[in-house]
Amino acid sequence: MAADTLLPGNYLPSACPGIVVVHKSHPRIHGVLPVPEEEDVEAEFQWDPQSKVFTVVNATCYPCYTYLTFLGTDVRDRRGRQFEAGTTRSESGEEQPATTFVVVAAPLTAVRLGFVEVGPPADFFGIPLERLVEPGPPASGLPSLLPGPQEVPGFCFPLPASDGPYLCTQGVGGHLTHFFPESYYAIDLRCRNGTPVLSIADGIVKEVAESHKCGGIHAANLAAWNSVTVILDCGFIVDYLHTLPGSARFKAGDVVRQGQVLCESGDIGFAPEPHLHIELHDSNDADGPSLPLSFGHGRCAFVPVAGRWYSPDGEASPPPGTESVGLHEDLQLEPPPQRDFRDSRRSKTGRRTVRFGSFALKRKWTLARQSADCKPSSTRSSGDSAASEHTLQACPAEASGGECGREGLVCDGDAVRKSRPHSSGFFPGGSP
Repeated sequence: MAADTLLPGNYLPSACPGIVVVHKSHPRIHGVLPVPEEEDVEAEFQWDPQSKVFTVVNATCYPCYTYLTFLGTDVRDRRGRQFEAGTTRSESGEEQPATTFVVVAAPLTAVRLGFVEVGPPADFFGIPLERLVEPGPPASGLPSLLPGPQEVPGFCFPLPASDGPYLCTQGVGGHLTHFFPESYYAIDLRCRNGTPVLSIADGIVKEVAESHKCGGIHAANLAAWNSVTVILDCGFIVDYLHTLPGSARFKAGDVVRQGQVLCESGDIGFAPEPHLHIELHDSNDADGPSLPLSFGHGRCAFVPVAGRWYSPDGEASPPPGTESVGLHEDLQLEPPPQRDFRDSRRSKTGRRTVRFGSFALKRKWTLARQSADCKPSSTRSSGDSAASEHTLQACPAEASGGECGREGLVCDGDAVRKSRPHSSGFFPGGSP
């Protein structure tokens, strides 16, 4: 790759099989439609039983984002081709195919994602639309203890030279998981499971979380990562994510030195492949916006960019036999059609709306709809049972990570049937 070439979105599509990143649009989806301001939209996630197209509707006046996973069902693009499926792994180690959409919807737009045959054995998981906040200035929130200009210093590279070089699969502002303030300046580096993770500076271990074993592309895994967190002597806090369970060499309160092995990298949480995710914060605002992170010092400092290889000394040549990184085929197609949202909702049989469960995302998202109860909302008839609209409300037990033994509703063709008890944010049931 040429030195001046950047991958669109600063992420590597080949590193996230089964994930479709839709930032306002995508050439393979069914279309992006305007939503009139006067339109009364009651559900963010909609499925039309006639067209069988699944739609994310942002009826607000600000951009929003969501993560949505389809399990046990094909999702097809506007040309009838199946979107690539990836893999998700449960805490018990069970693997199954999945397709996940990362959607950023512009204000007052309906994003028509794909053709879905809703019904058994399909499972769905959706994170309610969250307002997308633009990252603040890079220097905001820097600790006052830093001498001279308020700039973040360069740090030791977090992976050993002996196992490198390492491919950066997502950089600053990456469209996969780095596009909101909390992780905007994070860096993802591809590395095999078990690669030693090194402390980038001297500090004290704040927290070790290594109880999870799940992995893959399920959106629920966004709340189930393993990590080691260190408060650095220079006034910052650094998070190392996706680490292997039981691999931590230190416990909270231990002193660590630059270059010491903290733990081992892995593929735990929302991890399409094994990699290390590292991000920096102000130690006085650990849950706030991330801060710029660079490795090396002075003129040798560098910030990894998606699609390029790195060692502790900076950008490096790819290993022999490594395929060149090119644009994803999805980026070569013509843009999706633009139509009117009201036209897309016209149906002889009416439309059926489904709202999926919510999940509390550790640090990144607030607990959604705590006051919603588990019962489906009232069914409103439009003269025919097939034209009735049904909404599945979020369950507070699910949102807190527990289980709910009550029944929900699931759309099955033109019928609405009861599902088995649901848990962990699914309609119908199933654990991520």
